[in-house]
Amino acid sequence: MKIDTLLIDDDAIVLYIHKVLLEESDLETEVFTFEDGESALEYIFNNDKDDDRGFLLLLDINMPCMDGWEFMERLKKSKAYDRIVVSLITSSIDKSDAEKSKKYDIVKSFFVKPLSMENVNEIVNPLLKY
Repeated sequence: MKIDTLLIDDDAIVLYIHKVLLEESDLETEVFTFEDGESALEYIFNNDKDDDRGFLLLLDINMPCMDGWEFMERLKKSKAYDRIVVSLITSSIDKSDAEKSKKYDIVKSFFVKPLSMENVNEIVNPLLKY
């Protein structure tokens, strides 16, 4: 299965750091960056028809215009919903955010940013079997 990786964060520096870490990982994927949820949703909805394409999303929770929770609710409309894996990446240390993330079955991990290479490996290694 081809996996597209989408980094969604309103901080350009964080996007750059996380992109470099992902490109150094063992996951063979193209990494796309988005500074807002709307653009990322548009990309997913335009590319969700191919049953042999999955998506790995590294999603910030606290963003202007559309936060990560609203993004997750709108993501449910994607034809690829069952082929999407989400890692929430946030600056929030609020334990309620970590608890809230558990209500979404596609959320596989929750990390406080910035990511380390160890975090990236935790995200990527389960996907290597696909």
